Amino acid sequence: MLSVLASNFLIISFLVLLVLFAWPSIRILHRAGYSGWWVLLGVVPLVNLICCYIFAFARWPSLEGGAPRERSLRREWPSPANRPR
Repeated sequence: MLSVLASNFLIISFLVLLVLFAWPSIRILHRAGYSGWWVLLGVVPLVNLICCYIFAFARWPSLEGGAPRERSLRREWPSPANRPR
């Protein structure tokens, strides 16, 4: 019984830590102009170190194109003066 409880605790703690580290990493990658799917390579040993060096020394697309893209959860509604009639 204890081994089942311990394994469930390990699985839950791994998922919590994965979310806690993945969310900020995805935000950083989006601000740098890369896809958030690159975070999945962070799970693969040795590949995550290689990706870290690639992102550290590569040109960031957001810096070349100006301000970084920010995705907002709010929808921007046009002002009443600019609405089509």
